[in-house]
Amino acid sequence: MENLATSASEFDQFFKTLAGRLRKETHLSDITYTAIELIPEFKKDFIRYFFEHLNADEEIEVIREFPLPSADGQPDFVFRAESWDLIVENKIWDRKYHFDQYGKAPLKPGKLVYVGLIANHAVPIPSASTWQFRQWDDFVDKFGKKNYGRFHPVFVAYLNYVKEICTMAEFENFTFDPKSLFALTHFVRMAERALRTTSSASYEIVIKPNQKWNFGDSWAGHWFDLKPADPKKTLNLFFGVDFSYERESPAITVDVHEPENPICFNAIKKASLKSSFFEKIFRKENETVQLHMPAERFNSVSADLSKENQLNALRSFLKASCDALLKSIG
Repeated sequence: MENLATSASEFDQFFKTLAGRLRKETHLSDITYTAIELIPEFKKDFIRYFFEHLNADEEIEVIREFPLPSADGQPDFVFRAESWDLIVENKIWDRKYHFDQYGKAPLKPGKLVYVGLIANHAVPIPSASTWQFRQWDDFVDKFGKKNYGRFHPVFVAYLNYVKEICTMAEFENFTFDPKSLFALTHFVRMAERALRTTSSASYEIVIKPNQKWNFGDSWAGHWFDLKPADPKKTLNLFFGVDFSYERESPAITVDVHEPENPICFNAIKKASLKSSFFEKIFRKENETVQLHMPAERFNSVSADLSKENQLNALRSFLKASCDALLKSIG
């Protein structure tokens, strides 16, 4: 059991890392295709998930991006059995559903063709349509109850990947503390003020507007560019609060993500960055160097009743972090 638990954890970490880089519909389709081909019972269950009456025990070929004989498109998945064909289209952000294209004619004369759509959002199916619609949220709930034996650890990790890609909101019971409901709003606004007032003679801080990743399941803040005199050494950073489950308590952080900083990341990762204002952590699961405010300092800032003192503390932390990062890359 210990080896199984270790495998599950390692698979989950692997897929979480993939989710940070492979976020497109095609990526989700490719990895789902891999799971279908790897796990025989999952292939059968996937087919029955759309059409229960289809005989999934036949020999079935699965094809990605199958070119239709009519040359009118390439469905994401085509399942080909002796007596039937099944087209399944996957959508995350795209709203072109191909209702008027797929399933209008058989893929092979004399064979029945069925059509399904799975998406991470509600889709109204045209009246009188034979399409079957499924939603990724329901897929995760339904297949989360399955156990595919020796494939179970990798399958659970795959489902977690689906959650990440489809931005499914995990939730538990909640309890409102009226006094703290606006805390994140006030923090984010104060963090913005700190960013706008911390540029120096050595560098300029520029907030990146309208970033969809400013807020997430367990973080809130701002993405910004740290621009020194040498434009080749500009860093793309995140400044905010991290309150993820892995932490014993929240932390105010400056994050350096490898994909956004491919030229300078290794130097920052290897650098010995030390300060009373921050502690350096390397988060391997998402290739991130994180400078976070020590717990004692964080608790002191959080408890301070003066917004001026809090703003100054944020600016001091931000300045120390920016100075150290630029120094580490020369």
